[in-house]
Amino acid sequence: MISCDAPRWSIYTQLALRSRINALVAKRTLPRGTQLSDADVTIEREWRDGPPGDYLREGEDLTALQLRRSVSAGSVLTSSDLEAAVLVRRGQSVTLLSEMPGVLVRSDAIALADGRQGGPVAVRSISSQRVVDGVVAGPGLVRAGAGY
Repeated sequence: MISCDAPRWSIYTQLALRSRINALVAKRTLPRGTQLSDADVTIEREWRDGPPGDYLREGEDLTALQLRRSVSAGSVLTSSDLEAAVLVRRGQSVTLLSEMPGVLVRSDAIALADGRQGGPVAVRSISSQRVVDGVVAGPGLVRAGAGY
């Protein structure tokens, strides 16, 4: 609305918002579950209608992300297209880091479920056969104990 107090008048008008963004675009058709790398995307300057939205921008860290659904070549990637990648698979040998103040114990274990970065996962210690709950800290790495 545009208005003036003297003389009093108002005009109602429509506004069309367009944003120009540096967006990450798929270089080729990518299937669901693809763990993204820089080789899969290119940066393109795009005009988009409406507010900027949740488009992935230049400099985004793609290393721990995978596609939630397939995308076609030339598609602008959004945060809703992605999810945390599965970094630990059920049955996989993993390194279990158990931490307490002043103590770090590293041992071998077997993952009892799939796990994503920062997500919970149960593992079975190879040496003690005990089941331990931990958090995925990286590919093949699970943290447990007071420090996680």
